[in-house]
Amino acid sequence: MASPPSTVESSIRGNVSEDVKNDIHHVMNGLVFEPTFAWSVGNKLRITDVDRLQSSGEALVNEQPLETATARVICELDVDESMCDSEGVLHTGCVAFLMDFAHDRCTTLTYFLFDDWRTMHVSSTLNISYHDQATAGGQLRIVSSSVTMDEGLGTSKCEIWEAKEGVMIASGSHTKMRPSTSRL
Repeated sequence: MASPPSTVESSIRGNVSEDVKNDIHHVMNGLVFEPTFAWSVGNKLRITDVDRLQSSGEALVNEQPLETATARVICELDVDESMCDSEGVLHTGCVAFLMDFAHDRCTTLTYFLFDDWRTMHVSSTLNISYHDQATAGGQLRIVSSSVTMDEGLGTSKCEIWEAKEGVMIASGSHTKMRPSTSRL
């Protein structure tokens, strides 16, 4: 007889297995601890959705649809004063951290699902466009989706929304790559 779902499993929506939801939750919590960089922000991030997405079938290779598998992780975060500048506006450095952190969750999910990205990777590029601002007391919705993952590179796209107002705060892409073997 199966045991009832834990609080972690039942609090995360999505179409992946309960085991994968728990793995993502535990990996996320394992990477956020005092006194690491921005631990006080990362510790407040809540995973709400974890999904495996189906390919659109629009890309063609040799006139056949290219089957691609991608993943999406959605997180929420309440903006507090510790994340803001002196004007009470969410700091752009905090936005960059959130994009980096969300990408890592999406990358982790992708390799849990597809089991082909098990080595350490480092950031190669992080491109961000800032569209609007969020303030203390707001709530962010961070949507990160993998674009492509292969043996050496992983790319995701990310959008950060002010959830209460429905306004996009920032969007961007993040690429990670396998470091040279001399640095492993």
